[in-house]
Amino acid sequence: MSRAGQGWLPVWLHLALIGAASLASLRLSAQVDALYRASGHPAGHMRGQLSFSAETMIQHFAVMHDAGTLDLYRQSQILDFALIACYAVLALVTGMLLARLGGPGSLGRRLGLAGAGLGLAGAAADLLENLTSLHMLAQPQEIATLTAIVYSSFAALKFLCLLIAGGVLIAALVVGLAERLAGAYRPR
Repeated sequence: MSRAGQGWLPVWLHLALIGAASLASLRLSAQVDALYRASGHPAGHMRGQLSFSAETMIQHFAVMHDAGTLDLYRQSQILDFALIACYAVLALVTGMLLARLGGPGSLGRRLGLAGAGLGLAGAAADLLENLTSLHMLAQPQEIATLTAIVYSSFAALKFLCLLIAGGVLIAALVVGLAERLAGAYRPR
């Protein structure tokens, strides 16, 4: 039975999905960044997301409100949902492809699948962060301290998961190739 018949996508489909998700992610990222810049948000992405301060977030929203650009920020948050979907697909398919380098139960396979899972966890945290942001935008002058902490916590979890996912996926590539070269696993 072929590997595709065992629940794996064909390699060509992995590669096509990786290419399409990469291109879409790059395009969407540029669009989100352009909207974010045009909104005049007074802090960079990470600094703005990791303030853990309702007062700081209220001040940031007030700057954009006074400039008449708060809706551009809202649009960046909405478009970010499409970017999240793209990089979730990218993490999943890349992890699955790298998992194929290792044999059943191998470290390379486990690393590839773990990297995919961490990428999906980062995307889930980003999704929750965006939903919290949209909640705050409903009344940007009245953000509760707990809401700000929850928002920044989702952002911190997103950054952590995506950073670790990147490292684990690189390790999956290295270990998977080493396993193949050492003859620990030979596909049929």
